[in-house]
Amino acid sequence: MAVEPPPVEILPWLKSLPVAPEYHPTLSEFQDPIAYILKIEKEASAYGICKIVPPLPAAPKKTAFANLNKSFAARLSNPNSSPSTNPSPNSNSKRSPTFSTRHQQIGFCPRRPRPVQKPVWQSGDCYTLSQFEAKAKLFELSYLSKLAPAAAAAAA
Repeated sequence: MAVEPPPVEILPWLKSLPVAPEYHPTLSEFQDPIAYILKIEKEASAYGICKIVPPLPAAPKKTAFANLNKSFAARLSNPNSSPSTNPSPNSNSKRSPTFSTRHQQIGFCPRRPRPVQKPVWQSGDCYTLSQFEAKAKLFELSYLSKLAPAAAAAAA
């Protein structure tokens, strides 16, 4: 049995805001996206923000990863690219391209106050895309396994 989160109260001033427009251009209109944006600019600018849903289907996951790997490989072959994507530029071996991660502290424990000065961003590890995906899946499974007993206890 799923535990439903408590209802979120929407503040009154948020209720008074107008809903931003959402545009669904046709494929022919979206052939030139800049021209389409200029076409809707007058109406959309009244809201300050809008959503444009492209008429193109999302690329399959396999294609997206292949394109990402090509992009990483291009950076790997160019030693003048960002150093965070290429930890050892002198290596010309056929290894998988890597990228680095960053850790950001979010939240804190009120019982253990933070020091006055603390770095917000800390260097992370370097991963290949497949290593990062595997680590993300392990984290997801461990996180969900922690939630399952709590949900079962709440339902009982």
